[in-house]
Amino acid sequence: MRAFSYSPFFEVRDLIFHSGQEPKIVSFTLEPGGSCWITGPSGYGKSTLLRTIARLNLPSGGDMLLEGQSWRNIPAEQWRSRVLYVHQKSVMFRGSVLDNLEKPFTLRNRTAFIPDMRKAEQDLLRLLLPRDILKRDALTLSVGEASRVVLVRSMLVNPQVLLLDELTAGLDVQSRDATTDLLKEWLSVDGRALVGVSHESAPREALGGYEILLTTR
Repeated sequence: MRAFSYSPFFEVRDLIFHSGQEPKIVSFTLEPGGSCWITGPSGYGKSTLLRTIARLNLPSGGDMLLEGQSWRNIPAEQWRSRVLYVHQKSVMFRGSVLDNLEKPFTLRNRTAFIPDMRKAEQDLLRLLLPRDILKRDALTLSVGEASRVVLVRSMLVNPQVLLLDELTAGLDVQSRDATTDLLKEWLSVDGRALVGVSHESAPREALGGYEILLTTR
């Protein structure tokens, strides 16, 4: 009889990354619909860990597996689409908000993908953004407005794992709650998971999951 082999949906296995003088090592697993929160003192490498998971920084050792497949066997562009990092400082491009939502699909590896702009517009309204938001100059948005637009843009790419770096920082209570409600709905679709950094307890409590405290190796 063949032995049953189980692989978690997403696994970070003895991942070694550098932040400061000492290397740090992290392991965790996530099942579909799961979330985990990276905690630790300020300046201790939480954002660096997210960037390493996204392959924006190279790890010094260990492994990362998505649906049982190592990051080493997945092209970098494909990995970054499937395991997508949402930066703490929202990146907006020249042009309208609509132009910004369409921007990822002008890249060579995504030109065949047709984004659901109607769903995106509905999500922007759910996030309490104005009805004319698609026509607005993206570079004139407030920090809070831009962070919500970037979240919707990230969701349009249809990632399997979202890496959220202080997404709700700077949002008022109503906007923060609307954002966590949208993320909760996003997580309810099979084959998705979330890794986050947040100094606020409200998003962690609303979205559930468990915490990982960064320690030295």
